[in-house]
This record gives sequence, C-alpha cells and structure tokens, in this order.
Amino acid sequence: MSTPTAPPGSGRRRPAGPGPQPAQQSRPSLPRGGLPAIGAAIAAGMVVPVQARLNGELSHRLHDGIAAAAISFSGGLVLLSLLALVSPGLRGAMRGLAGASRDGRLPRRYLLAGVLGGTFALAQSTAALVTGIAVFTVSAIAGQTFGGLVVDSRGIGGGLRQRPGAARLTGAAVILVAAVVSALPRFAETLAPATIILPALAALAAGFLLGVQQAMNGGDCCMIG
Repeated sequence: MSTPTAPPGSGRRRPAGPGPQPAQQSRPSLPRGGLPAIGAAIAAGMVVPVQARLNGELSHRLHDGIAAAAISFSGGLVLLSLLALVSPGLRGAMRGLAGASRDGRLPRRYLLAGVLGGTFALAQSTAALVTGIAVFTVSAIAGQTFGGLVVDSRGIGGGLRQRPGAARLTGAAVILVAAVVSALPRFAETLAPATIILPALAALAAGFLLGVQQAMNGGDCCMIG
C-alpha cells in the first residue's frame, strides 16, 4: 500500500496574485527638520515668561498697559525691519506675500494675524502683574492648547483637519487643571477672587488668540514658500 503524498509544489509559497493585498502598517515618521523646530518652540516658550515680566514691569512704571504693549511691538517691528534690510530672502518673501494676497491665493484676513498677537502683548502688560507670572503663563498655555485643538479641527491656516483624539483632550484637561491649581495660592491671598479670575481668563483668551495667530502665520509661510 502506497503512502499518499502531497502534490508537487504544495509546500512552496505561491506568488501574490493581482488582487488586493493586505496593507502593511507603517509608523508615522517625524518630518524633516522636526526636531530643530521642536527645540525652537521650547526655547520660545521659555522666553514668554520673561517677556510677560518685562511688559508687566514696563506697564507698572508707565501706568499704561497699552503704551507698554505698543513699545513691545515697536521693538519687534524695528528688529524685523533691520533684518529685511540685510536679508534679500526676507524681502522676496514679503513681496511674495503681497502678490499672494492680490491674486487671492492668500485670504487677506491672514494679514491681520498680528492683531491677534497684539492682544497677547496687551494681556501681558495688564494682567501678568495682577495674576503673577506663573498663573499668567499657565493660563496662556491653556488658551494656546485649546486654540490649537480648534485650529486643527477646523483646518485653519491651510492644514489638514484633525479631530482631537482622547490623548490630546486629556492633555488639554490636564493643562486646564494646572492653571486652576496654580491660581489657588493667589485666591487664598486676596479677599476678592474676581481680581485674579478675570485677569487669568484674559490670559487664557489671549493665549487662545495667539494659537490662532500661529496657524495664520503658518498659512502665510506656506503661500510664500
């Protein structure tokens, strides 16, 4: 009696046919230049409390928060003007920005993004000394976080629409709790909590607008390359 054997070639792997193949999952990679950009963002975030302290002190000495904010923005204007004088690339980018606005590739409202940044400088000049630098900074970061969630979900600035996942919502909630906890000692030191709550809410709103401004500035950069 002969033993049954498998047909020839049955142990070999058959080549893939023309039909749909199972998709291979790939890990998302960090974009080129992502690490330097993250480092620059961290460095810029470390400077914000210093800027808030200086603007608040200037407002206190001038007794005028609006004048302090105007001086702060004037310094930025002078610096960028000097850079434009020595940088042909920056001058070309500004001309490209004007051309993109004229032919409709760039919405003209994006050119007013600096107004949103002006509200942040004004909040620094008026609210930072009242709430304290720590409370102001955490409140502003909470506002930026929620502004980032709105920007991503709406696709502001030309980016892809991204619905916030559970991890990002949890992170935003943690930052909001941190803002409340950081303000508790100030509540204990004052008989009128509203004098702390209202400036903290102003810092939160200014941070929210700053997040929208950053998205609009990113849209400007995309248009001019």
